Amino acid sequence: MKHSALKHASLQRDLRKWLLILVATFCVVGSLISFAAAYIQAKELQDDLLEQIATWLQEGNSINTKSLRYDFDDESIVVQSLSVTQPLQFPTDLDTGLGYVDIDEATWRILVVQHQDQLYAIAQETDIREKLALSSALASAVPMLLLSLSLLIGLQVIIKRLLRPINQLAAEVNQRDSDDLTRLHTENVPEEITPFINAINRLMVRVEQGIKRQQRFIADAAHELRTPVTGLSIQAENLQNNKQADASNLRSGLNRLQSLVEQLLNLARLQADTPTREEVISANELLQDIVISLHPIADRKEQDLGVEKIEVIQITNRDNHLWHIFQNAISNAIEYSPEGKTINVSLFKEDNQLVFIVDDNGPGIDPETMKHVFEPFHRGRSHANKSNGLGLAICEEISRKNRGSLILENLDQGGMRFRYQQPLS
Repeated sequence: MKHSALKHASLQRDLRKWLLILVATFCVVGSLISFAAAYIQAKELQDDLLEQIATWLQEGNSINTKSLRYDFDDESIVVQSLSVTQPLQFPTDLDTGLGYVDIDEATWRILVVQHQDQLYAIAQETDIREKLALSSALASAVPMLLLSLSLLIGLQVIIKRLLRPINQLAAEVNQRDSDDLTRLHTENVPEEITPFINAINRLMVRVEQGIKRQQRFIADAAHELRTPVTGLSIQAENLQNNKQADASNLRSGLNRLQSLVEQLLNLARLQADTPTREEVISANELLQDIVISLHPIADRKEQDLGVEKIEVIQITNRDNHLWHIFQNAISNAIEYSPEGKTINVSLFKEDNQLVFIVDDNGPGIDPETMKHVFEPFHRGRSHANKSNGLGLAICEEISRKNRGSLILENLDQGGMRFRYQQPLS
């Protein structure tokens, strides 16, 4: 199957095209106007010449013969009395003034005047007049054409010169290595292109930061995996040496490793923006199921886990995102709250948004730790916990994919509030 090559817009090509259209339009319109004006003016000058000869006659200058022929630079003019038939046979009933007359298959421009009690015709063949008028008009239009052509060539040179810094910058970028994120320079670059280059530089900063985060994430993941794998190897070796040894620690380690791997995969899928699976669910029923499943864990710490406010909400759940949000938020509240404390859960609608809140009575988060709480493998309020530090990072990615918002804040009366919201549609 053949695919046609995509044609990208070219600023230089578009400028040349539109300038060519504009200059060509200017050239054609200007030349036509110049041509028409010169043509009309030439005709008027030729009539003026006939009238000048008529004035000369009317001023009393005598003509010794009945017929004269004047040649002024190819402007052949005949002055003849209407009483004679040579060299031209004019009609004898012509009125005085300008007009046209056909004689021997030729058309003449004629001016009839009174002179010494006789009518005289001052005539010029129209073919000669047309040739002279066209010659004058072309002489006026050709310079306009040449000027327009010179203007077009000059504009092409200017455009190429002005775009040279951009082409040089493109060549410089093409020669870079894939890991070279050095900022692009803006020297000698047109002012109109500078904001675009600055935007690219800001994008490079974000890309560089993203690469560093990924590198740090890979390094942290390798470290986090190394510790349980090493522990499992030791426990497996102990079991091999001692058949009566308790295998509960090995099972616990395997469960932790499985949980870590699953969360790593979930975070990787979220960051990769893979296609999502969607289904419409009842968010309130999902939350109730999670609260019931986590109640035994809260009971072991004598915590009061309850639903403070809940509304019926039907919403599209993408890749079970809401389960991860509800599960992580309530689990963290149970883990970080001391024994005997209260945990309140709320789910309601507000301004066409789903709002989910979890309030606990834990120690809260100090401001310095709050800056890093959404980073992968950051263990939040205490390092003496068994979490792997990926829960809040996953929640933040879910919030981004669902055009939502996630806020953690310390409560004035002590404890922490987890607030998540996303559009209902």
